[in-house]
Amino acid sequence: MKSRMLLVTFAASLALLTRPCPAAEATTPPAGAKEELQELVGRVNDKLKAGSTNEQDLAGELKEFDAIRARRRTRSPRSWS
Repeated sequence: MKSRMLLVTFAASLALLTRPCPAAEATTPPAGAKEELQELVGRVNDKLKAGSTNEQDLAGELKEFDAIRARRRTRSPRSWS
């Protein structure tokens, strides 16, 4: 009897663990987003290394971050929590 219960519990656990996780799928960035952000962050880092540290010097890059975010938004920020 105990071995039967153990076998049923193991089978149920295995069935639950093999399902894809919906949260993991939702956090995967769209194709190209990673490369786009890496290129922009690289430009920001170059400006920071050159001594441009105020908001006016980085205004173009900040606007581009906002544009990327707006293009790639899939959910409203209120649903993130």
